[in-house]
Amino acid sequence: MKQETEKTRYSDVELQEFKELILDKLRIAKEELNALASSLSSPNANGTDDTAGTYKTLEDGESVEYEAEDGPKGLKALRVRRTVTASA
Repeated sequence: MKQETEKTRYSDVELQEFKELILDKLRIAKEELNALASSLSSPNANGTDDTAGTYKTLEDGESVEYEAEDGPKGLKALRVRRTVTASA
């Protein structure tokens, strides 16, 4: 013999409450995903910009052009490039 089980029917108010809970959890999960994805796409977000292993040296008397930007420890130079001086 087959026994029928009674299905629970939630009210429209309960269904709306469930929907709001699910949508809120989905919104939070998307925000966390975006935060994690952006942290992975910023390789130096841990504050090690000034300790990176690559650098170039200048000789005494050489001049440079650069753009300055506020950083977490004060001004930092961006897009540093040597200036070409004309020889006489």
